[in-house]
Amino acid sequence: MGISFEWINSFLESNVAKVVVIPLLVAIGGWVGYLVKRWIEKPKPSNLDEYADLHKALTLKEKLDQNQMSLNDLRVFRADVLSRPAQAAVMSAEHYIELAKRLADAVEVAPNNGLMLENASNQLEMNEVSAKSAETVDKMNRPGFPRHF
Repeated sequence: MGISFEWINSFLESNVAKVVVIPLLVAIGGWVGYLVKRWIEKPKPSNLDEYADLHKALTLKEKLDQNQMSLNDLRVFRADVLSRPAQAAVMSAEHYIELAKRLADAVEVAPNNGLMLENASNQLEMNEVSAKSAETVDKMNRPGFPRHF
């Protein structure tokens, strides 16, 4: 008793199978394979992470108790440590504001040595006037230069 698979061969050789069915089966197989792979690689919930976090909390409590500190003391310490960068940023900003004021004052009173940007007729002359003005202002802002002009 022989089973005939001629109809399968004829179907697989048809244009419908080559263009539609086989690519569709390959796509479905790839999609199912992707889902299976994601399911296998999916991280399983672990109690080890919870135990590690609990261990860290207990260690922190022991250290606080040893140093006779409370949780509120720790919060105050944390706020103090986190506010230091903000304080440094404010100090830096104040420094640069003061420097900008000094530069602006120096530009206003700097002698132009007969150089006027309005008199420059081309880019080269404008660059030369700007460079000489900047050099004069830099000299005026050096330490030891008298601040009263």
